[in-house]
Amino acid sequence: MSQTFVNIGRFRGEFENAAKKLVQAHAAVKHPRDLGFIAQADLADRMAVAMVKINGLPKEGRLQKGVPDDKWARAVALNPLRKLDASQLWIFLPERRELQIRGGHVIPEVGGQPFPFCHPDLFAALGNGYRLLVHFDPGEPSLGAAILNNEPAESSRNTEAWRIGEVLGLADFMGFAPQFAAHASFTPTVEARRRYHRFVAAAYRGTGLYGTRAGKADSMRDGHGRMAEVTRDGGSGATENPLITRGTEVASRRRAANPFAPSTQESFARKTTLNAKLKAASRAVEAEQAAA
Repeated sequence: MSQTFVNIGRFRGEFENAAKKLVQAHAAVKHPRDLGFIAQADLADRMAVAMVKINGLPKEGRLQKGVPDDKWARAVALNPLRKLDASQLWIFLPERRELQIRGGHVIPEVGGQPFPFCHPDLFAALGNGYRLLVHFDPGEPSLGAAILNNEPAESSRNTEAWRIGEVLGLADFMGFAPQFAAHASFTPTVEARRRYHRFVAAAYRGTGLYGTRAGKADSMRDGHGRMAEVTRDGGSGATENPLITRGTEVASRRRAANPFAPSTQESFARKTTLNAKLKAASRAVEAEQAAA
């Protein structure tokens, strides 16, 4: 590989002329290109050409004998490499962060620069505070971020009993885009926010709480591990809470099954039914908005 660019050497005084150019580039006196410095992309291309040439030459050393490219081709023919599926390409995203959902986003930082990513439907379903593993490339954030589960299977937040490190989806990059523009063109950040709010609204309506009056609950403990609780449904009078039996130990008090914490086959079936209702409600809301 012939050298036609500036070589700054290993020490400042090794190449005086190159050192002066380096100082000029750092001081922004001139553009590095005008001073003769080579771009990283061009340097990588030249190195690739040199490696192709070197790997095609025969070797007669103590450890290597023959042409490297020929030996590689024969080895791959005998033991073919497994091809990656498109869904596995996230493995090559170089940066990894352990984050929580905040405001419907995960926002990793590199050198103080934030990189917000959003998966509206997924993040709305998981909720703020859910722990995730985020893989992304700060040099090309438009590729998106791979979202992996980081909540233990026994966590009450992990309603699907996902494994640690299980891939949940690919979040879109939401940064460096205006939140408002005086035209009707498509804005990804605005559309993502709309999808997030639509999912939350549909999920809330699917719970059956939409349109009901707020309730109130009062509890009392006797210091011996027993508790009594009285609930009021917003004005219809005091009623005893059917979820807690008066006079029983706290450790053995009866509670209604939580559809968001599947620990048995029955509760898993209830959760699946609830998820189906939420998805149906979400589609109905989107259809109403589309019709409007």
